[in-house]
Amino acid sequence: MPSPFGDARGKSAGIAVARSHAMNPGAIRRELLDQHAELRQRMQSARLAATSGSTAELQTALARVADYATMHNVHEEELLRDVFPTLEAWGMIRAEVMVDEHVSEHRELQEALGATVDRVTALAALDRLESHIEREEHVFLGEDVLPDEARTLLPAERL
Repeated sequence: MPSPFGDARGKSAGIAVARSHAMNPGAIRRELLDQHAELRQRMQSARLAATSGSTAELQTALARVADYATMHNVHEEELLRDVFPTLEAWGMIRAEVMVDEHVSEHRELQEALGATVDRVTALAALDRLESHIEREEHVFLGEDVLPDEARTLLPAERL
């Protein structure tokens, strides 16, 4: 499955994917929030499959969620890794927390995709992913963190 975020040359479906150094923080925020919306649509399909679909439909829907979440997390880390430290004194800490949470999220999704996935476990994993997204939007993707007009910290202002 090709990445919706781009291949090694930074292209997706013929559209160039912007990199963090070429994007202002507000553009990064909007791009990542759009990806969260797509992830939520996939999660909704997985919830539907968990409540009224077959086991095969549930497995397929969970795989679509996991694949997209993995690609999104890599892209998000790529975009935010360099920009966070320049925005505020807490930027490096925000970046570290983001990466640590994604490792845990990946593990939970992979467990949910295991051979013995039951509907309750799948729904619980989707609920945890939704909570993760909501927290991420509050802590990492708020306009107060990634404003449209960036203010770059001077070296003496960084922790």
